[in-house]
Amino acid sequence: MKICFTAFTFFAFLAGCSEGAKPELNLVIPSNLPVEAKSLVETSWPKVKAACPGLSAHASKIDLQTIEENFSYASSKEAERVSIVFKVKDSPSLVFGKYVANGHSCFFEVSRDGSQLSVPKSPCASLCEDKAIDASEYKKAI
Repeated sequence: MKICFTAFTFFAFLAGCSEGAKPELNLVIPSNLPVEAKSLVETSWPKVKAACPGLSAHASKIDLQTIEENFSYASSKEAERVSIVFKVKDSPSLVFGKYVANGHSCFFEVSRDGSQLSVPKSPCASLCEDKAIDASEYKKAI
């Protein structure tokens, strides 16, 4: 009986260890990104992940598309930002209330001073918060 219990405990331990770790959402910063934008992304990314729990919760359902900045052509200082762009996979289904996030390109825009996050689509804001968000322009201090 003791051998059976020991064997059961061992296999239960192995089963627990073999569970896959949750995928981590990491960024690959393009080498051609200007130094200031690269620095902004490196310092802001941990704050964006903390502000958007849905990014980690759904990491396996989204892919990094690009990182871009608009410093040289923004219409005003307040409009200057770095955009971290993700593509939400078509499958599996990702629905937040009435918002279907599947297939969307989501722009997570960080202000040039790194203090503000803006997400300009309701399905993408819902992805950020991991719940339905009804806002055409979602902003959050980071």
